[in-house]
Amino acid sequence: MMRRQYLKSTACAALMFSAVFLAGTGSAQEICDEAHPIAANTTVQCSLLVPPDQTCELTGVQVTGNIIVQAGATLIAGPGTQPSSVGGNVSASAAACVSLNVSSVGGNVIASGTGSCSGSSQFDFLCTPRVGGNVEILGSSQAWCVAGNPNCGCSYSSMTVGGNFEFEGNAIAEYIENDVIRGNLTFNSNHGGGLISKDTIGGNLYYNSNSGGSNSVSNNGIGGNLQFNSNTTGPNTVSDNHAGGNIQCFSNNPTPNATGNTAGGVISGQCKPADPSSTSGVNTTQPWWQNRW
Repeated sequence: MMRRQYLKSTACAALMFSAVFLAGTGSAQEICDEAHPIAANTTVQCSLLVPPDQTCELTGVQVTGNIIVQAGATLIAGPGTQPSSVGGNVSASAAACVSLNVSSVGGNVIASGTGSCSGSSQFDFLCTPRVGGNVEILGSSQAWCVAGNPNCGCSYSSMTVGGNFEFEGNAIAEYIENDVIRGNLTFNSNHGGGLISKDTIGGNLYYNSNSGGSNSVSNNGIGGNLQFNSNTTGPNTVSDNHAGGNIQCFSNNPTPNATGNTAGGVISGQCKPADPSSTSGVNTTQPWWQNRW
């Protein structure tokens, strides 16, 4: 195994100059496509590049650097005799498909403009228990299955994101459930509605300007503020959330069904209860989420 890793590292070094010219990153990269497959259950001691309109399949491959998925390309990463993992970032711009079933991503996951995967589900896939940095899913034309969603078939029941989670401008409904997000969760300007449920969020939760389906934010533990504004189509639900800061609900149509929310600050707008004193300025700690950090 040590000899195989050494050879893989040497191959990356040999590709450094062509990789810098192709990707402009200044770091050694190895090509992964049909003509240059990566052997299963190996460790790649550099970054991987999936060229435009090509497919890279990783089985039990541990990548110490980044994975870059270019326009029209497909990345499928899953376990073999050892789990797949990524030490750095995963970035995909206008990729055809991104399917990650990995034990961890050390850096960020940034995907913009992704399309549909082949097969019965066609969903893009983020199945991992840990992302060390941020997650950004922007402008996707297909739904993403994210760890924590019990309907995805992911072997990990929850995902911890070390930074922020941004899901914005996507075309299909999304469900973010049972996850731990140490920064902010932003869910804005998506079509098809969404469900944010039983998440633990260290910062703020922004759920704004979503349309085309039902919008539900329920049973979340939020360290900062909750904003639920300008969401349409519905039905809209904001229930049983516990925010350390304020809860604000304005300009939603229809008016959200808002019950059981508590806040360390003020609950205002369409979520304001009949008796504000009963739900504002209270301890937001709840048994189901207080120990998830």
